[in-house]
Amino acid sequence: MKLRFFATILRERELILRSHGRVYFLRLTSGLQFCIITLLCGVVLWGTGMTVASIVQSGVIGIKNDEIREARVGYEHMFREAETSLAQLVEITSAISKNQMLLANSLKNAGNIKKQNSVKAKIVELEEKGRKIELARTKLKKSLDNIGFEFSMAEGQRSQIIATRAALRDRVADLETLLEKSRNLELSLDQEVASLSTDLSRSRLKHKQERDRRETLVGDVARLEENLATAQQYKRSAEKDLKLVLGQLAKAAGDPKNSGIKEKPLRDQTVSLLNRLSVLHSAHENVLEQLYGRAAGNIEEAEKLIEMTGIKVANIIKYVKTSTSNQGGPLVPAPGPGQLAEGLSSTVMNVDSKLGRWVALRKVLAVMPLMSPLDFYHLASPFGLRLDPITKKRAMHYGVDLAGWRGAPVYGTAPGKVVFAGRKGRYGKMIEIDHGFGVRTRYAHLLKISVRAGQQTTHRQKIGTVGSTGRSTGPHVHYEVRFEGKPLNPRKFIMAGRYVFKG
Repeated sequence: MKLRFFATILRERELILRSHGRVYFLRLTSGLQFCIITLLCGVVLWGTGMTVASIVQSGVIGIKNDEIREARVGYEHMFREAETSLAQLVEITSAISKNQMLLANSLKNAGNIKKQNSVKAKIVELEEKGRKIELARTKLKKSLDNIGFEFSMAEGQRSQIIATRAALRDRVADLETLLEKSRNLELSLDQEVASLSTDLSRSRLKHKQERDRRETLVGDVARLEENLATAQQYKRSAEKDLKLVLGQLAKAAGDPKNSGIKEKPLRDQTVSLLNRLSVLHSAHENVLEQLYGRAAGNIEEAEKLIEMTGIKVANIIKYVKTSTSNQGGPLVPAPGPGQLAEGLSSTVMNVDSKLGRWVALRKVLAVMPLMSPLDFYHLASPFGLRLDPITKKRAMHYGVDLAGWRGAPVYGTAPGKVVFAGRKGRYGKMIEIDHGFGVRTRYAHLLKISVRAGQQTTHRQKIGTVGSTGRSTGPHVHYEVRFEGKPLNPRKFIMAGRYVFKG
């Protein structure tokens, strides 16, 4: 955990130094950062230790000074006592000497041997005391000399200690100055490290952006190279295809084999063949104009025919789905010499539009019931208001009654799909066929039904026979034509069919 913490704090950094337009990168490893921090901590600790030592030593020096002062006072007191004792010894010695001299004189004047001996004994005793006093005086003087030496030594030590204390104070002041400089340096280094960290983060961001941009550029270059290779491949393929197209154009333009066009450059071949094609287009344009006129006439006839049935062309043609084969677009002329004629493109579009209309109308006409369901009949009852044959009252009739002989065949009037085949109330046996595009036909009162529901029927296919089932007064076929569920007059469809066959 501690190693991970130090690895996070002392992560590797880089210093970016700029000089005279050049950029230098100074790498600060984790070990180097640790050494710098250790050195700074050591300087701080050393300064702190020296400060504490100076304070402690100042206290020790104060104590020593007090001891020295006390010793000095004691030494001075002892020295004065010693001098007093020495003076007393000198006085005693002088007194003894005087006594000796007095005893010596007394000895000379004494005649008694006993007194002389007692005097001699006192003189010897006084001499012995004098020697002892002299010896004590010598020891005392020696002691005073030793005390003076020690005192002088103490004075020297005191001066040395005072000098050492002054030096230590100067050293402490220097250390405090150095410590303040170290702190300022540490603060400056921290600020510089923070600034360098910010610059390093920005540099890393810029480096990442540059690296991403470089990777993007490398990818773009790779894609461009790939696109260039693809384009060259497409170019070769296009040249190959162009040669094939020129071969087809040569065939379409009727170029003779030995004309020498293939030996020319591709552009010249293209221009030459397009010039030939422009001539062919002029001829084709004339043919297309004639075709356009015929298509327009056929469209007019077809629309007229549909209108005869009572159905509006726009209402039924909307069911026709336009095939993509009948769609076209503008023909873009080739630039330069040999360009295609603009008249041909407009003619082609017009003809294409007319042909699409004609194809749609043909699909409509293919499902229009333009025939009679019976070959031989007479109209027994028309479409619309009539006198009902049973109630003898005016009623609406939504079809036509085509009378014929019993069992005569009934045919489907257009191809379609049987949606109903069976009995249906008043209709009797009935067939309903869906021809598509919203057109349906009904055949009622049949004797027999020859188809079934869901069966596909063709044009003029036999679907049943004439009968008189349901609400009927005799054999006939009730024939209805409906568009989008609304009944229309079937006789108009039959008359339109006769117009077609007559035309």
